[in-house]
Amino acid sequence: MYVFAVTWDDVQRWCGNDVKADPVWPPYQENAKRAGRQLYQQIGGTDPDDLNTYVWTNPIDTLLAYLANPDADVWRRRAVGALAGMLTRPATKTTAASHNVGAAISAALYGAALPTATTGGITVVRAPDTNGCPLTLIVDARDARQPTWSALAVIDDRPESVRDDDPDHQRRWAAWLYWGNLVQFLDAAGGDGAQLALSTVDTLEPAELAVSEGTGLVLARRAQDLDAETATWLGLVREAEPEPEVADTGVVDKSEADERWSEVLSLLFPGESALESLVRAMIAHGIPLPEQGYELGDAGWQAELAWPSRRIAVLLGDAFDQEAEDRDRAYAAAGWDARTARQWSIDELVEKITASAETSGASR
Repeated sequence: MYVFAVTWDDVQRWCGNDVKADPVWPPYQENAKRAGRQLYQQIGGTDPDDLNTYVWTNPIDTLLAYLANPDADVWRRRAVGALAGMLTRPATKTTAASHNVGAAISAALYGAALPTATTGGITVVRAPDTNGCPLTLIVDARDARQPTWSALAVIDDRPESVRDDDPDHQRRWAAWLYWGNLVQFLDAAGGDGAQLALSTVDTLEPAELAVSEGTGLVLARRAQDLDAETATWLGLVREAEPEPEVADTGVVDKSEADERWSEVLSLLFPGESALESLVRAMIAHGIPLPEQGYELGDAGWQAELAWPSRRIAVLLGDAFDQEAEDRDRAYAAAGWDARTARQWSIDELVEKITASAETSGASR
Protein backbone atom coordinates (compact mmCIF):
# COMPACT_ATOMS: atom_id res chain seq x y z
CA MET A 1 0.00 0.00 0.00
CA TYR A 2 1.32 3.43 -0.93
CA VAL A 3 0.54 6.58 1.03
CA PHE A 4 0.60 10.15 -0.26
CA ALA A 5 0.93 13.28 1.85
CA VAL A 6 -0.08 16.81 0.88
CA THR A 7 0.07 20.13 2.71
CA TRP A 8 -2.61 22.79 2.99
CA ASP A 9 -0.56 24.94 0.61
CA ASP A 10 -0.63 22.08 -1.93
CA VAL A 11 -4.42 22.01 -1.71
CA GLN A 12 -4.68 25.78 -2.09
CA ARG A 13 -2.40 25.81 -5.14
CA TRP A 14 -4.29 22.95 -6.73
CA CYS A 15 -7.53 24.89 -6.25
CA GLY A 16 -5.98 27.90 -7.96
CA ASN A 17 -5.69 30.06 -4.85
CA ASP A 18 -2.74 32.33 -4.10
CA VAL A 19 -0.09 30.96 -1.73
CA LYS A 20 2.62 33.18 -0.26
CA ALA A 21 5.41 30.59 -0.15
CA ASP A 22 6.98 29.13 -3.29
CA PRO A 23 6.36 25.40 -3.88
CA VAL A 24 9.07 22.94 -2.84
CA TRP A 25 9.21 21.47 -6.34
CA PRO A 26 11.30 21.11 -8.33
CA PRO A 27 13.74 20.42 -5.49
CA TYR A 28 16.81 21.55 -7.44
CA GLN A 29 17.97 23.62 -10.41
CA GLU A 30 18.05 22.96 -14.16
CA ASN A 31 21.34 21.04 -14.26
CA ALA A 32 19.95 18.58 -11.75
CA LYS A 33 16.72 18.25 -13.70
CA ARG A 34 18.71 17.52 -16.82
CA ALA A 35 20.63 14.76 -15.04
CA GLY A 36 17.38 13.30 -13.75
CA ARG A 37 15.81 13.19 -17.20
CA GLN A 38 18.92 11.57 -18.66
CA LEU A 39 19.00 8.73 -16.14
CA TYR A 40 15.24 8.31 -16.36
CA GLN A 41 15.56 7.57 -20.07
CA GLN A 42 18.47 5.20 -19.46
CA ILE A 43 16.42 3.05 -17.13
CA GLY A 44 13.43 2.76 -19.44
CA GLY A 45 11.51 5.98 -18.92
CA THR A 46 9.48 6.48 -22.07
CA ASP A 47 9.27 10.26 -22.04
CA PRO A 48 11.70 12.58 -20.20
CA ASP A 49 8.87 15.08 -19.79
CA ASP A 50 7.21 12.53 -17.47
CA LEU A 51 9.26 14.00 -14.63
CA ASN A 52 7.88 17.48 -15.30
CA THR A 53 4.33 16.15 -15.55
CA TYR A 54 4.21 13.64 -12.71
CA VAL A 55 7.14 14.29 -10.35
CA TRP A 56 8.18 17.94 -10.34
CA THR A 57 4.61 18.99 -9.71
CA ASN A 58 1.95 19.39 -7.05
CA PRO A 59 1.68 16.17 -4.98
CA ILE A 60 -2.06 16.15 -5.64
CA ASP A 61 -1.35 15.84 -9.37
CA THR A 62 1.14 13.06 -8.56
CA LEU A 63 -1.52 11.24 -6.54
CA LEU A 64 -4.14 11.53 -9.28
CA ALA A 65 -1.64 10.30 -11.88
CA TYR A 66 -0.82 7.32 -9.69
CA LEU A 67 -4.50 6.46 -9.31
CA ALA A 68 -4.83 6.59 -13.10
CA ASN A 69 -1.81 4.30 -13.58
CA PRO A 70 -0.78 2.50 -10.36
CA ASP A 71 2.10 0.58 -11.93
CA ALA A 72 4.67 0.50 -9.12
CA ASP A 73 7.63 -0.08 -11.45
CA VAL A 74 6.70 2.91 -13.61
CA TRP A 75 6.66 5.04 -10.49
CA ARG A 76 9.90 3.51 -9.25
CA ARG A 77 11.64 4.65 -12.42
CA ARG A 78 10.22 8.14 -11.95
CA ALA A 79 11.43 8.18 -8.35
CA VAL A 80 14.93 7.10 -9.42
CA GLY A 81 14.96 9.82 -12.07
CA ALA A 82 14.04 12.40 -9.44
CA LEU A 83 16.73 11.13 -7.06
CA ALA A 84 19.38 11.13 -9.81
CA GLY A 85 19.11 14.90 -9.91
CA MET A 86 20.26 14.98 -6.28
CA LEU A 87 23.62 13.53 -7.29
CA THR A 88 24.50 16.89 -8.87
CA ARG A 89 23.88 18.73 -5.58
CA PRO A 90 26.70 19.59 -3.16
CA ALA A 91 27.08 16.39 -1.18
CA THR A 92 29.24 14.14 0.94
CA LYS A 93 29.68 10.56 -0.22
CA THR A 94 31.53 7.33 0.38
CA THR A 95 31.58 3.78 -0.92
CA ALA A 96 31.20 0.54 1.00
CA ALA A 97 30.36 -3.16 0.83
CA SER A 98 27.18 -4.77 2.14
CA HIS A 99 28.81 -5.81 5.42
CA ASN A 100 29.94 -2.29 6.39
CA VAL A 101 27.51 -0.01 4.56
CA GLY A 102 25.36 0.26 7.70
CA ALA A 103 27.91 2.52 9.40
CA ALA A 104 27.93 4.86 6.40
CA ILE A 105 24.12 4.99 6.31
CA SER A 106 23.87 5.78 10.02
CA ALA A 107 26.46 8.53 9.74
CA ALA A 108 24.67 10.05 6.76
CA LEU A 109 21.32 10.05 8.57
CA TYR A 110 22.81 11.86 11.57
CA GLY A 111 24.74 14.31 9.41
CA ALA A 112 28.05 13.02 10.76
CA ALA A 113 31.30 12.51 8.88
CA LEU A 114 31.06 9.52 6.54
CA PRO A 115 33.49 6.59 6.95
CA THR A 116 36.48 6.25 4.68
CA ALA A 117 35.58 4.79 1.30
CA THR A 118 36.15 1.07 0.76
CA THR A 119 35.56 -1.22 -2.22
CA GLY A 120 32.26 -3.00 -2.54
CA GLY A 121 30.13 -1.35 -5.21
CA ILE A 122 27.72 0.57 -2.92
CA THR A 123 27.70 4.37 -2.88
CA VAL A 124 26.20 6.36 0.00
CA VAL A 125 25.46 10.04 -0.60
CA ARG A 126 24.10 12.66 1.76
CA ALA A 127 22.80 15.78 0.05
CA PRO A 128 20.24 18.48 0.86
CA ASP A 129 17.77 19.63 -1.77
CA THR A 130 17.23 23.34 -2.39
CA ASN A 131 14.69 23.41 0.43
CA GLY A 132 17.27 22.22 2.95
CA CYS A 133 15.76 18.75 3.29
CA PRO A 134 18.61 16.19 3.61
CA LEU A 135 18.38 12.92 1.72
CA THR A 136 20.55 9.86 2.15
CA LEU A 137 20.87 8.05 -1.17
CA ILE A 138 22.21 4.51 -1.40
CA VAL A 139 23.07 3.26 -4.89
CA ASP A 140 23.89 -0.45 -5.00
CA ALA A 141 25.82 -0.94 -8.23
CA ARG A 142 27.10 -4.45 -7.53
CA ASP A 143 24.99 -5.43 -10.52
CA ALA A 144 26.24 -2.72 -12.86
CA ARG A 145 23.54 -3.54 -15.41
CA GLN A 146 20.75 -2.68 -12.99
CA PRO A 147 21.77 -0.64 -9.92
CA THR A 148 19.33 -0.70 -7.01
CA TRP A 149 18.41 2.62 -5.43
CA SER A 150 17.38 3.32 -1.86
CA ALA A 151 16.67 6.69 -0.26
CA LEU A 152 15.90 7.97 3.24
CA ALA A 153 14.55 11.47 3.89
CA VAL A 154 15.15 12.96 7.35
CA ILE A 155 13.37 15.82 9.12
CA ASP A 156 14.92 17.51 12.14
CA ASP A 157 12.11 17.39 14.72
CA ARG A 158 14.08 18.54 17.75
CA PRO A 159 12.23 21.25 19.75
CA GLU A 160 14.86 23.86 18.95
CA SER A 161 14.39 23.19 15.23
CA VAL A 162 10.58 23.05 15.10
CA ARG A 163 8.89 26.43 15.15
CA ASP A 164 5.64 27.19 13.37
CA ASP A 165 6.84 30.70 12.62
CA ASP A 166 10.06 29.47 11.00
CA PRO A 167 9.60 29.44 7.21
CA ASP A 168 12.81 27.43 6.76
CA HIS A 169 11.47 24.60 8.89
CA GLN A 170 8.13 24.74 7.08
CA ARG A 171 9.90 24.31 3.74
CA ARG A 172 12.01 21.42 5.01
CA TRP A 173 8.88 19.73 6.34
CA ALA A 174 6.96 20.19 3.08
CA ALA A 175 9.96 18.88 1.12
CA TRP A 176 10.19 15.87 3.46
CA LEU A 177 6.57 15.04 2.66
CA TYR A 178 7.20 15.60 -1.06
CA TRP A 179 10.14 13.15 -1.12
CA GLY A 180 8.19 10.62 0.92
CA ASN A 181 5.60 10.44 -1.84
CA LEU A 182 8.34 9.37 -4.27
CA VAL A 183 10.87 7.21 -2.41
CA GLN A 184 8.18 4.79 -1.23
CA PHE A 185 8.21 3.24 -4.72
CA LEU A 186 11.86 2.15 -4.53
CA ASP A 187 10.89 -1.18 -2.96
CA ALA A 188 9.37 -2.23 -6.30
CA ALA A 189 12.83 -3.35 -7.44
CA GLY A 190 14.51 -4.42 -4.23
CA GLY A 191 15.41 -1.02 -2.78
CA ASP A 192 14.16 0.80 0.29
CA GLY A 193 12.56 4.21 0.73
CA ALA A 194 11.41 5.85 3.92
CA GLN A 195 10.85 9.09 5.80
CA LEU A 196 12.51 9.40 9.18
CA ALA A 197 12.37 11.93 11.99
CA LEU A 198 15.77 12.73 13.48
CA SER A 199 14.46 11.81 16.94
CA THR A 200 13.67 8.27 15.74
CA VAL A 201 16.67 7.58 13.50
CA ASP A 202 18.05 5.27 16.17
CA THR A 203 15.05 2.97 15.66
CA LEU A 204 16.19 2.23 12.11
CA GLU A 205 18.39 -0.84 11.96
CA PRO A 206 20.56 -0.48 8.81
CA ALA A 207 21.01 -4.27 8.79
CA GLU A 208 17.32 -4.56 7.85
CA LEU A 209 17.87 -2.66 4.60
CA ALA A 210 18.09 -4.72 1.43
CA VAL A 211 21.48 -3.23 0.60
CA SER A 212 22.83 -4.70 3.86
CA GLU A 213 21.54 -8.15 2.84
CA GLY A 214 18.47 -7.58 5.00
CA THR A 215 14.93 -8.41 3.98
CA GLY A 216 14.08 -4.74 3.31
CA LEU A 217 12.07 -2.31 5.41
CA VAL A 218 8.68 -3.34 4.04
CA LEU A 219 9.08 -6.97 5.12
CA ALA A 220 10.95 -6.13 8.32
CA ARG A 221 8.23 -3.76 9.48
CA ARG A 222 5.37 -5.92 8.28
CA ALA A 223 6.67 -8.82 10.35
CA GLN A 224 6.24 -6.84 13.56
CA ASP A 225 2.94 -7.49 15.33
CA LEU A 226 0.70 -4.57 16.25
CA ASP A 227 0.45 -3.80 19.93
CA ALA A 228 -2.92 -4.62 21.53
CA GLU A 229 -4.03 -0.97 21.79
CA THR A 230 -3.34 -0.22 18.11
CA ALA A 231 -4.93 -3.48 16.96
CA THR A 232 -8.07 -2.69 18.99
CA TRP A 233 -8.23 0.86 17.62
CA LEU A 234 -7.97 -0.48 14.06
CA GLY A 235 -10.66 -3.08 14.74
CA LEU A 236 -8.29 -5.97 14.14
CA VAL A 237 -8.96 -7.86 17.37
CA ARG A 238 -11.11 -10.90 16.65
CA GLU A 239 -12.40 -13.90 18.49
CA ALA A 240 -9.93 -16.75 18.39
CA GLU A 241 -10.90 -19.21 15.68
CA PRO A 242 -10.15 -22.94 15.85
CA GLU A 243 -7.08 -23.80 13.86
CA PRO A 244 -7.83 -25.75 10.68
CA GLU A 245 -6.57 -29.26 10.29
CA VAL A 246 -3.21 -29.38 8.57
CA ALA A 247 -2.17 -32.11 6.20
CA ASP A 248 0.96 -34.06 6.94
CA THR A 249 3.64 -31.74 5.56
CA GLY A 250 6.39 -32.50 7.99
CA VAL A 251 5.22 -30.00 10.60
CA VAL A 252 5.62 -31.35 14.14
CA ASP A 253 3.56 -30.76 17.29
CA LYS A 254 3.36 -27.04 18.14
CA SER A 255 5.26 -27.23 21.42
CA GLU A 256 7.96 -29.32 19.82
CA ALA A 257 8.02 -27.01 16.81
CA ASP A 258 8.53 -23.99 19.07
CA GLU A 259 11.54 -25.66 20.64
CA ARG A 260 12.99 -26.64 17.28
CA TRP A 261 12.45 -23.17 15.80
CA SER A 262 14.23 -21.73 18.84
CA GLU A 263 17.11 -24.06 18.05
CA VAL A 264 17.10 -22.92 14.41
CA LEU A 265 17.26 -19.28 15.53
CA SER A 266 20.10 -19.97 17.96
CA LEU A 267 22.20 -21.67 15.27
CA LEU A 268 21.75 -19.10 12.51
CA PHE A 269 24.88 -17.62 10.98
CA PRO A 270 25.30 -14.33 12.92
CA GLY A 271 26.92 -12.39 10.10
CA GLU A 272 23.77 -12.15 7.98
CA SER A 273 20.99 -10.23 9.71
CA ALA A 274 18.42 -10.94 7.01
CA LEU A 275 18.29 -14.57 8.10
CA GLU A 276 16.73 -13.90 11.47
CA SER A 277 14.07 -11.61 9.99
CA LEU A 278 13.22 -14.24 7.39
CA VAL A 279 13.10 -17.09 9.92
CA ARG A 280 10.82 -15.14 12.25
CA ALA A 281 8.52 -14.52 9.29
CA MET A 282 8.62 -18.26 8.52
CA ILE A 283 7.51 -19.03 12.06
CA ALA A 284 4.64 -16.54 11.78
CA HIS A 285 3.49 -18.18 8.52
CA GLY A 286 3.71 -21.76 9.83
CA ILE A 287 6.30 -22.94 7.32
CA PRO A 288 7.50 -26.55 7.86
CA LEU A 289 10.76 -26.80 9.74
CA PRO A 290 13.82 -26.75 7.49
CA GLU A 291 16.94 -28.84 7.66
CA GLN A 292 19.75 -26.67 8.95
CA GLY A 293 23.26 -26.93 7.50
CA TYR A 294 22.21 -29.13 4.58
CA GLU A 295 25.03 -30.18 2.24
CA LEU A 296 24.50 -30.84 -1.47
CA GLY A 297 26.39 -33.54 -3.37
CA ASP A 298 29.88 -34.88 -2.92
CA ALA A 299 31.31 -31.36 -2.74
CA GLY A 300 29.14 -30.65 0.31
CA TRP A 301 27.77 -27.32 -0.91
CA GLN A 302 26.11 -25.96 2.20
CA ALA A 303 22.73 -24.28 2.58
CA GLU A 304 21.87 -22.45 5.78
CA LEU A 305 18.28 -23.73 5.61
CA ALA A 306 16.86 -26.35 3.25
CA TRP A 307 13.77 -28.36 2.44
CA PRO A 308 15.42 -31.20 0.48
CA SER A 309 12.17 -32.95 -0.56
CA ARG A 310 11.04 -29.67 -2.14
CA ARG A 311 14.50 -28.63 -3.43
CA ILE A 312 14.20 -25.20 -1.83
CA ALA A 313 17.00 -23.56 0.15
CA VAL A 314 18.14 -20.37 1.82
CA LEU A 315 21.83 -19.68 1.25
CA LEU A 316 24.37 -17.34 2.76
CA GLY A 317 25.17 -14.58 0.32
CA ASP A 318 28.26 -12.75 -0.80
CA ALA A 319 28.24 -11.30 -4.30
CA PHE A 320 32.07 -11.19 -4.37
CA ASP A 321 32.71 -14.75 -3.18
CA GLN A 322 33.76 -17.10 -6.00
CA GLU A 323 33.00 -20.12 -3.86
CA ALA A 324 29.45 -18.84 -3.33
CA GLU A 325 29.03 -18.47 -7.07
CA ASP A 326 30.16 -22.08 -7.60
CA ARG A 327 27.73 -23.20 -4.88
CA ASP A 328 24.85 -21.35 -6.52
CA ARG A 329 25.59 -23.00 -9.86
CA ALA A 330 25.67 -26.42 -8.20
CA TYR A 331 22.25 -25.93 -6.63
CA ALA A 332 20.81 -24.63 -9.90
CA ALA A 333 22.21 -27.59 -11.82
CA ALA A 334 20.58 -29.95 -9.31
CA GLY A 335 17.19 -28.35 -9.91
CA TRP A 336 16.97 -26.40 -6.66
CA ASP A 337 15.46 -22.96 -6.08
CA ALA A 338 18.20 -21.71 -3.78
CA ARG A 339 18.55 -18.04 -2.90
CA THR A 340 19.96 -15.79 -0.19
CA ALA A 341 17.71 -14.44 2.56
CA ARG A 342 17.75 -11.07 0.85
CA GLN A 343 16.57 -12.60 -2.43
CA TRP A 344 13.67 -14.49 -0.86
CA SER A 345 10.48 -12.71 0.11
CA ILE A 346 8.45 -14.53 2.72
CA ASP A 347 5.38 -14.56 0.46
CA GLU A 348 7.29 -16.22 -2.36
CA LEU A 349 8.92 -18.71 0.00
CA VAL A 350 5.53 -19.71 1.42
CA GLU A 351 4.11 -20.03 -2.09
CA LYS A 352 7.02 -22.18 -3.30
CA ILE A 353 6.93 -24.53 -0.31
CA THR A 354 3.16 -24.84 -0.44
CA ALA A 355 3.17 -25.53 -4.17
CA SER A 356 5.92 -28.13 -3.74
CA ALA A 357 3.96 -29.86 -0.98
CA GLU A 358 0.80 -29.98 -3.14
CA THR A 359 2.75 -31.34 -6.10
CA SER A 360 4.38 -33.97 -3.89
CA GLY A 361 1.00 -35.00 -2.48
CA ALA A 362 -0.62 -35.23 -5.90
CA SER A 363 2.15 -37.48 -7.22
CA ARG A 364 1.70 -40.12 -4.50
